[in-house]
Amino acid sequence: MRPYVKAAGRGAAIGALLAMFVFPVWQAWINQFQGLITGLAAVGAAAFTIAKMEKTIRVMERTDSASERRHRQLISTQLRPDRLKVSRALHPQIEDLRHIQFQLHDFYNVGSQLPPGQESLEWRWLTEVSKRYHPCFEDIRRVLNRQQFREGVGLFDGITTRYLDELVERNDATLAALKRHLGMNNPFSGVYNERAHYVEHFEETYRRFEFVITATMGLLPRLIESLEFTDRSYADEMS
Repeated sequence: MRPYVKAAGRGAAIGALLAMFVFPVWQAWINQFQGLITGLAAVGAAAFTIAKMEKTIRVMERTDSASERRHRQLISTQLRPDRLKVSRALHPQIEDLRHIQFQLHDFYNVGSQLPPGQESLEWRWLTEVSKRYHPCFEDIRRVLNRQQFREGVGLFDGITTRYLDELVERNDATLAALKRHLGMNNPFSGVYNERAHYVEHFEETYRRFEFVITATMGLLPRLIESLEFTDRSYADEMS
């Protein structure tokens, strides 16, 4: 028989003899402290379970964070072409529209600054507005007709697009009104019968012209504010 087999046999025999003497003591100790041992086992099991749960939660949080980063990177990549197109559409157009708005800042004071004359107050008001601000309304048309601006219009939200459409319509009507009045303001220009008809119906014409001019003045700051909101919105989506 091999030596390690003999050693194993001896160890088993000695263990059996010791168990005969120790087991009653061990059994009595277990019986005495059974409640404590059970409680400690329960606490240990709970601690182990909590540790496993915390580890699982940390893994899930890291996974969610990584997924969120990948999602934002994907969105950013997808939005980058649109963002560049919007940026070209808005700049320097916003700044140019702001400058035009500044040039129009005293529009509502025209009535108190009218030069004396034989014509009616309404006639002189429209004449002064035409002379002062016709170039400003021309500038509005030029800015809104720029190719880089028109290419980005499809990316604007509905409110911005509505303000833009209304401003273009009102501004075109304003330019037509101011041009017509400037042509009729000189008694020696144009067709006599046409000017006579204009003068005769001027009260009605004035109300119509005054409406489209003031509507244009009100829409310009609304469009600027909406374009600035669009700019901020795309910047937030990219960040």
